[in-house]
Amino acid sequence: MTSARILTVLGAGALAVACGMPLAPGGVASADGTAARCAQGFDMLEAQSCQGDLRGQNPAVLQFSLEEFKRQCKDAASAARIQKIETSCMAAQKAAVREMKDDRRKIRARYVAEVSELLLDPAYPPAVDRYRDLEEQAFHGDERAKREAQARLAELQQLAQRHGIDPRYGKELELW
Repeated sequence: MTSARILTVLGAGALAVACGMPLAPGGVASADGTAARCAQGFDMLEAQSCQGDLRGQNPAVLQFSLEEFKRQCKDAASAARIQKIETSCMAAQKAAVREMKDDRRKIRARYVAEVSELLLDPAYPPAVDRYRDLEEQAFHGDERAKREAQARLAELQQLAQRHGIDPRYGKELELW
């Protein structure tokens, strides 16, 4: 679990205790320790949520983290940092999600006719039913079913290819 995820799950207060930050009476981090803790938390949050490939990042997780910081980090520098993350990182994550959804729509639109043909193929319904049954058995620890499911998946992929569907998109097109 990364530091930012720990911060999200436990909250900044737990991080202060875990890091040995000085606590004021009543178990609250002292003011000078709070600003440093918040800055460290923001650094970890930005490293986790704002850098690298943003595809697959969930903006709701970032929003939750920012709400926690708003609740715990009241100084002006923290407010400015929260605003900066909301305007840059949150927008970038939402744009990445939109881009991913657009890519999925394009894939689905590309294969509409082929998927229709595949669904009408009499060999497809029993093959996919058998594969799904084996996958469920494999999920519950049946090693034989796991091996057989792989063989059935290969058959489904070949069937999809005969209908002009790239097997890499089988899950995306919800074929198996």
